Amino acid sequence: MESAVVSWEYLADRARRALGECSTVRARVLMVAPAHGTRGDAVESVLDVAFARPDLWRVDRDGELVLLRDGIRQLVGSEAGTIHLHRRDPDWVPGDEIGGLGWGHRDLFRDPPAFEEALSGPVAVTVAGREAWEVRLAAPGKKPYVLNLAVDNDTGLVLRYAAEGTPYVTEVLDLVVNADLPDDRFSWAGDYEDRRRADVEESDAFEPFDEFPLPRFWPAEPTWRPVRVDASTGAFQARRGLGDAVLVRRPVDGLEEWEVEGPPHRHEWVDGEWRWTLLVQDPLSAEDLVRVQASIR
Repeated sequence: MESAVVSWEYLADRARRALGECSTVRARVLMVAPAHGTRGDAVESVLDVAFARPDLWRVDRDGELVLLRDGIRQLVGSEAGTIHLHRRDPDWVPGDEIGGLGWGHRDLFRDPPAFEEALSGPVAVTVAGREAWEVRLAAPGKKPYVLNLAVDNDTGLVLRYAAEGTPYVTEVLDLVVNADLPDDRFSWAGDYEDRRRADVEESDAFEPFDEFPLPRFWPAEPTWRPVRVDASTGAFQARRGLGDAVLVRRPVDGLEEWEVEGPPHRHEWVDGEWRWTLLVQDPLSAEDLVRVQASIR
């Protein structure tokens, strides 16, 4: 760790790209904050955080589910202990759920009010037994405090977030990256309440689509949109992003043939009673195609 070659701008850029360099992340995080907004005594809680590329998240606080993203659904735990199904925002990344660490935020430290000016540092520190760089950032705008931030030297993940003169501290106690996670880590078989209809931006057209099987793995971040759904047969057609991939599922013995338009390269396979067609701009490697197929559930 040579401080002469490290700047705050370099660390901030690495922090914005950190999750793109990690296939999985597993962390135990200590979060200290006032019980009620900025008032009240500081209360400690422990977060168990798991992430798998590209869009799987789970956060538990003191053993209770706070958030689960399984690639299609977004489940959120309430203070009353119930689990709610919310509309899935493809651009969402965890914020308050992980105490301000900002993992996955593409505009981290750039969105106003942003901490952009370094008062001192970076200096070499150790957090969770890992080499890191710590920097003190000037309070922007009306923010009343200086921010102490530690960034992991190996991954670029923010390991500590502390507001000087306040009880607010979030610190990673243990971090493991690029290790296998249990298959059921991002699954939920328990009850939940469907809260999507309470969201005025939710369209009825998206509701049946939420439960259809779609790839949770993709060589880049997957964002699928419904194009056509046949609720009577379970057939559907989905488009990824701006149309750089189209996925179609139809019954093997179905009589109706859909006209499928999309990118030029076609992958096709049969799985049980379903016939799948995947159109992509550039052919997937055999390894990526197997991972895509295996992630559909």
